[in-house]
Amino acid sequence: MKIHWILETQVLPELHQRLTQAAEKRGQNVSAWNDDWSFRWPKFQDEFILFHGSLGVANDVAQNSPWAPGAFCNLEHFKCSNYYPTIAETLIHRSWVQTTVEDFVNRPDDFYKGEAELFIRPDSPLKPFSGRVIHRDNVSLRALDHGFYYDELDLPIILTPIRQVGQEWRFVVRDQQVITGSGYVADGRSGTVEITNGPAWDLAQSIARSLEPPDPLYVLDIAESDGRLWVMELNPFSGADLYACNVVQIVEAVAKIASS
Repeated sequence: MKIHWILETQVLPELHQRLTQAAEKRGQNVSAWNDDWSFRWPKFQDEFILFHGSLGVANDVAQNSPWAPGAFCNLEHFKCSNYYPTIAETLIHRSWVQTTVEDFVNRPDDFYKGEAELFIRPDSPLKPFSGRVIHRDNVSLRALDHGFYYDELDLPIILTPIRQVGQEWRFVVRDQQVITGSGYVADGRSGTVEITNGPAWDLAQSIARSLEPPDPLYVLDIAESDGRLWVMELNPFSGADLYACNVVQIVEAVAKIASS
């Protein structure tokens, strides 16, 4: 089956240039995403269609397009509350609580007494607001961007004590195997160098083997904290920056998925 990439090139232009070159060299088709397609989906005959770009569009493609698979973006499987318990021993958040925006704003002192600051993020990988550190005295709807990017007071969120994070790495996983990895800097969201081995790779591979795959292709983040390595989070492939990951390995992995 012919593979056809749909790339939201204005979101990740440098990455998508590399991905286009690798895909076309492999004989795969590449098209640029068109925002109008959300209103009138084009029909692609007998092709394995895979989107890559922003997470919001990836979710739209996965939920609403007639394409197969369309996008690797199974949001339910990437909710923190669904996968955190399965990696509890290696999760960077040694303690975490699920609640809602409204509950936290109304009762901030009921969570982690003695901690002046907490890390807060949405439970959903769609992240209607970005994860952030918040001081207990500054908790408010406005501080959590309510009314800007979302309106639900019952939006599920995750609260954790703060952890100091050092180096971070992103890995791409297929069939319970790490296929490529990259270091990255969270501030500025920039990739560093491709990695092919080492302690972070080994931990990612161990986690990949132990997990039921949330999607045929997904990303797994590892971080250093307190002198050891931990799992930071999992994310859908179709909405994730791939940094300095090896795009040739990714193109080959997609070809194997399409033919399986």
